[in-house]
Amino acid sequence: AKLQQRGFDSDLIRSCIPADTAEREGRAAAKLLRQKFRPDADKEKMMQFLYRQGFDLSLVRHAVEDFRSALAEDSEIFF
Repeated sequence: AKLQQRGFDSDLIRSCIPADTAEREGRAAAKLLRQKFRPDADKEKMMQFLYRQGFDLSLVRHAVEDFRSALAEDSEIFF
């Protein structure tokens, strides 16, 4: 929106956006969760943290679920 306000064409702006933006955001969210939380931490706190960092709500939900499912997979290995 800021680029359009400065006079850039919307087609030019879209052409500059990388195709794997969603993947990169997902990896960034997962990295932040690994750095700040343990997989058994409060789900709501993790979601609020990522949302405050500017991630989209659907990505936040997906990242937290993936992060928490890693705990379940790891615990299955030991039992």
